[in-house]
Amino acid sequence: RAGYLIDSGRLRRTLPEIIDLAAQDDEVHILLKKHTLTTPLGHLEQAIDAHSHGAWASANSQSRSFLESLLDEIAYLLVPNALRGQNQGEQRREALAMLNPPFLSLELYEWGNQGKNLVSGIFKRLNPQGAHPGLSDEEDSTFRLHLVVLLSRLFLRRLDAGYTRVP
Repeated sequence: RAGYLIDSGRLRRTLPEIIDLAAQDDEVHILLKKHTLTTPLGHLEQAIDAHSHGAWASANSQSRSFLESLLDEIAYLLVPNALRGQNQGEQRREALAMLNPPFLSLELYEWGNQGKNLVSGIFKRLNPQGAHPGLSDEEDSTFRLHLVVLLSRLFLRRLDAGYTRVP
């Protein structure tokens, strides 16, 4: 999870040095707590716990739940009257892209483009075989966890930088 593995008795990085996942994970935890985003924080902690115990399928599920709940909670903060139904996540993400200025950038293909965008692509990658994809392996589960931590850091930094909706 920290970006290292033991290969032939030697410690080896699995990520480029510039990606200091431990520091990013700390920053994500700090920002989640600062903005009182307790549901996403709970999902992230469960994903990390499951991953540390080798429960890859559980870690994958919680990683996806973390990212979904993070975007939901950001929508609740920024979008007046954001839909709160269980099956309304897509509409909440669309609302984040329609803010002025957009929280999810259309220009950077974070959203829009008929589903061919960063956020939709990541959700597809997190569950390539549907909601119950079966078991996973350590490498894939680690990739999924790293992916959501990196993306959540981007969105949390954007929120923390004082993003405010223009009326």
